[in-house]
Amino acid sequence: MLFILPLFVTLLLPGFTWTLGGNIVTTESNSSSSESNSSSKLLISEYTQLKCLRLYSGPNRVGDWFDICDSNELLSSMYVWRTRSLCAAGNALSHMQTYWLIYERPHFRGPYLLLGPTRCINDVNQYKLLATTSVLMCTETTRHHLDVSVICHYPPRPWREFFPIYSNQGIDTVQYKSVTGDQNALVNPSGSLTDLLRNSVNNK
Repeated sequence: MLFILPLFVTLLLPGFTWTLGGNIVTTESNSSSSESNSSSKLLISEYTQLKCLRLYSGPNRVGDWFDICDSNELLSSMYVWRTRSLCAAGNALSHMQTYWLIYERPHFRGPYLLLGPTRCINDVNQYKLLATTSVLMCTETTRHHLDVSVICHYPPRPWREFFPIYSNQGIDTVQYKSVTGDQNALVNPSGSLTDLLRNSVNNK
């Protein structure tokens, strides 16, 4: 008598790392890369507990997603136009809460969304934000009776920017270059959470 036994094969692929648009991109299995200080770390996976700021390609937190765990002056062009919803991780056990500012323009300029711990936005388009181009991480420093003081963590200079280049077929692509810019043009790295919230588009 012939028995046919089903054979199940599991392929295990080691973690991998690649560079995209100047950012360090790594899977969760390789998230302790020695290059973690060079720019934002994007942890791409299908089932991972929320630890940072998560940007989803679809509304209502569905579709592909990626995590950003520190400030980034210019996201990869693959992600700038894709974000439809987002969520911030909660850190209830921490006395120093983390807040995220998601800007429409590079270098932390233009209108922005502000997300506190455990907060989500299910439809970015409702706030008329055309893109999600840069992300600024701010942390609580002191808590007062009516307000919270925060300090925002800007990435080191030089900063990257993108500009259009044209192929022979007339198709726009994006190329990155470094810029030093005017350090004094930045907003103050420390300030009031109330002021940041007042100026955010999701508080209008």
